[in-house]
Amino acid sequence: MKLREWVFRNKGFKLEEIDSPDELKEGELLIKPLMVGICGSDLFAIEVADEKTELHLGHEWVGEVIQSSSKKFKVGDNVTSAAFLGCGECPTCKQGETNLCAKGSVFGGTEIGALREKVILQEENLVLVSGLSKEASVLIEVAAVSFEAISQIKRLGFKKEQKLLIFGAGPVGLFCALQAKRENYDYQLLEVDKYRVEFAASLGLNVEYTPIKLMDADQSGAFPYIIDCSGDGNQKQGFWKFANFFSAVGVNILIVGKYINSPNINSNQFAVRNATIKWMKGMPQNIISNCYEYWKKDIEDISKKMITQKYSFKDVSKAFEIALKRDKTIKVVISLEEDL
Repeated sequence: MKLREWVFRNKGFKLEEIDSPDELKEGELLIKPLMVGICGSDLFAIEVADEKTELHLGHEWVGEVIQSSSKKFKVGDNVTSAAFLGCGECPTCKQGETNLCAKGSVFGGTEIGALREKVILQEENLVLVSGLSKEASVLIEVAAVSFEAISQIKRLGFKKEQKLLIFGAGPVGLFCALQAKRENYDYQLLEVDKYRVEFAASLGLNVEYTPIKLMDADQSGAFPYIIDCSGDGNQKQGFWKFANFFSAVGVNILIVGKYINSPNINSNQFAVRNATIKWMKGMPQNIISNCYEYWKKDIEDISKKMITQKYSFKDVSKAFEIALKRDKTIKVVISLEEDL
């Protein structure tokens, strides 16, 4: 069968016609993507790409099953997936840590993504997202990244009565802060972009403009736990510039954000802080299911606010152009079933 797919090649998007198998293997599903969200990691991949890089983006997505050889899913089901697809056979996958599978693949990377008219995936890589609009469903993956970040910071020893700094008020940072608020944590959200500060405040979050917080001497060394959801795309200032100021002695830092430039880590400063720094690689597939259950009652209302720009399938290049500017945007999405 022939279908169309947006491919990033030679530093630009091109709509191409490709071949796809006509028949499904056992356990496979043919899915029509309905909506794709543009993620910060998509923007990172584009910003570090050279002329030889080929990308098949779209890992924040929701689609409708239109053909099934699976006993788990039926035609008409809405599904999504994690960005990391495990092989399903290795000990790591069998332990549930599919995001750490050495034999797995990245959905929305260099091979296959959801920016296409149809996609074939195996049943074990899919999660049912029923009862939600496509706008709410497309946020499940990004909410799951935050859900996993909160889970990991807890595994680093965080207790709700301790101070938690969340740096960066993009979608991942916002969902971290929304969960922290929901669970009554003593948290602080910081952001260097004034638009995003105002947006976070409109959600009722405890947010501050970073330069103002830097003038408060009481905040120096105030945070024993930090989740970095920022990055340095489009020449933005990420967390590393401010790490030493905010970090308490014995600090635990979880890095979620993507950095184009190598961070300037002063080893001696972090040694003095007795710091533990951990990087996060996505999340296991079961986190998608857990996150869906956690947010399904509230995510419709969140999506109405968090999705700030929406584009059609024919306007993929324009959607990414706007997202890359990071100017008065929170979540840019692409609808694949309508011309807007």
